[in-house]
Amino acid sequence: MPQPLYQRKKRKKKKIKRTPHAIFSRRITVLSGFFVAVCMVYAVILISLQAKGNAYSIYKEKPSVPAGYTVQTVTLQAVRGDIYDRNGKPLVTNVYAYDLVLHHDPFVTDQGIAVRNSSLLTLLSYLSTPEAGELTEDSFPLAGIYPTFTYNDEARDGNSIVAQRLDKLLSRLGLSQKTTAGALAQYYVKTYSLDAHLDGVPLYTGEEITKLIRLYYDMDLCRFGSDTTEYTLAKGVSASVLAANKESPLRGVAFIVRAERVYHYPGYASHILGRVGKIFAEDWEYYNSLGYPMNAIVGVAGCESAFESILHGVDGQMQITKNEQGQTVSSTVIKQPIAGQDIRLTIDIDTQMAAEDSLRDQLQRTGLKKGAVIATDPNTGECLALASAPTFDATLFNENYDQLASDPASPLLNRALSGLYFPGKLMQLCTGTAGVGSGLVDSSTLWVDSGVLKVEGYTLLCPMLIQTDVSHGFINASTAIVDKCDIFFGKLAQGLGLERYASYESLLGFGQKTGIELSEEEGRASSIAKDNEAALIKAALGEGDTVCTPAQLCSMLSSIVSGGKRYSSHLLYEVRNFTSGDVTQKTQPTLLCEYALSGEGRTLLLDAMRDAMKQSGRLEGLVEGLNTLGVQAGCFASSVPSGNGGTDHAVMLAYSTPVVFLSDQPLTGICVAVIVENGGEASVAEPVIEAVLEQWNKG
Repeated sequence: MPQPLYQRKKRKKKKIKRTPHAIFSRRITVLSGFFVAVCMVYAVILISLQAKGNAYSIYKEKPSVPAGYTVQTVTLQAVRGDIYDRNGKPLVTNVYAYDLVLHHDPFVTDQGIAVRNSSLLTLLSYLSTPEAGELTEDSFPLAGIYPTFTYNDEARDGNSIVAQRLDKLLSRLGLSQKTTAGALAQYYVKTYSLDAHLDGVPLYTGEEITKLIRLYYDMDLCRFGSDTTEYTLAKGVSASVLAANKESPLRGVAFIVRAERVYHYPGYASHILGRVGKIFAEDWEYYNSLGYPMNAIVGVAGCESAFESILHGVDGQMQITKNEQGQTVSSTVIKQPIAGQDIRLTIDIDTQMAAEDSLRDQLQRTGLKKGAVIATDPNTGECLALASAPTFDATLFNENYDQLASDPASPLLNRALSGLYFPGKLMQLCTGTAGVGSGLVDSSTLWVDSGVLKVEGYTLLCPMLIQTDVSHGFINASTAIVDKCDIFFGKLAQGLGLERYASYESLLGFGQKTGIELSEEEGRASSIAKDNEAALIKAALGEGDTVCTPAQLCSMLSSIVSGGKRYSSHLLYEVRNFTSGDVTQKTQPTLLCEYALSGEGRTLLLDAMRDAMKQSGRLEGLVEGLNTLGVQAGCFASSVPSGNGGTDHAVMLAYSTPVVFLSDQPLTGICVAVIVENGGEASVAEPVIEAVLEQWNKG
């Protein structure tokens, strides 16, 4: 029987006597294992660095350079891709300029305040003329010359950018929000020894102190030394500035090549193209995860932002070694930059200009301010033109930002994609399409229009009865579309029923985004209670709660012209290699949905719209002129409620499409939606429709 545990005696371990040879062998084994482990660790590090393309980091952190020499690693900005229209016309390209940059450690940490002040004054002397370069600081809150300072008008305006930046900086510096202009100036004077004397004589004049305070204030705004190690002192510096610094080099000063965007059609397509700028604070985490440096220039709006990953490329890095005098002794590219790719947009710049010019001219003639135009290819979803008024000039965006942001007309709003409007009688086109598509009506259908239709206390009147005291009597679908007969479409809505009508609203894109790459609103489809026939009829006539964008109206019309196929709208036509020009990506049409619409039904709808266009005194000649080119055109127009009690908006939808049997090489079809806010009669939109269709069909 085994002994209990508490009664067992502990056994002594037998001591093994090791010989000197065995001890030495064991140590060799342990050391060998340790050496192998260390080698494996370094191997893993090297493999990891090479896999990430950052093997140079080892040398960057501990450069092997003589004592007193400094090594800087600067960013080599990748060339940003260019933007062209569908035909290869340049819209946005690059021009290259030099920026004067200060690197924090060699300029600040490795130099005393006196040397730093002297260097800044030397650099300012290089930049004494506008041709020499442009200082980046632009938010200085003080007015006057040291020691007499007051806060300027912008600083006293609590809503201005200058005032907001001042408040944030005072808090960050630990200064009171009630700090006077003089006290703020004294903070910088004491911090940077600007009141220093030599043999009883001040080192700096009042004007020099003022200049230095401006620069140090701006450095603090940019968080130089805390959030960023580079500070751009001036942009677009001249060759003379580069030469002056090369002759008498200053420590921590560098010049980097910057690609600046050039807009070839200033003031046009601004809502489409967008702009580039520094990374917004709220977006930094995202861009940091992609490997962007903090001072990277990225697309911040429009296509520049939507296609950032294509246009940007990959920045490179260069290692610069300088001697004790600040002279560059060597420079090595340690990571080659990779240029971004070029893109072609679906936009036709000539049609775009015609849309913007005609809309602006019509607004000026009528004394109105707001409107939008959008044109698409019905067979692909390609956006051919997109205009919004009032607009802005992207080349002047930064200097005009405050004015643009505070303008009650909201020029920064892209009304073609994000303006929400009631469709009014334009919904009758949706209802008519549902009737034709579902087989309820065709070209031979005749219904009786007695002049009045009452449903659940809701009364409809025939528009002919209102104008001439005589209703249509027997009416077909074509006449109903041309005259916008409420009686016909009210009866059609009854025949369709809620479920079938709602399905066509969805098929035609109401309450859904068009798919375009820019920001857009999705609007709202009709909300109709079940068994509420009056609400159904109101929705079918455009008197419900549906709201939509001009882009959605254009998408609806495009689906009719294409024979029941609704494509996703898009702006990206193709991507090309920056160097070779080879096409690397081409956007294919994306079918969002398809609904039944026979060739006969499509012809009925398009012919009715052609007849409607012929009734317009202004557009009748356009119909005939296009017909000689083998092109059919038509429109559907209405004034729609503004929703705010003001004058109705003028809205017009139009199309032109080849009549195949009249042309061996037909032109591409186009669908256009135009809205003139508070324009009243729909005819106000006619000059814009005319200009866009004429320009598109020139070719």
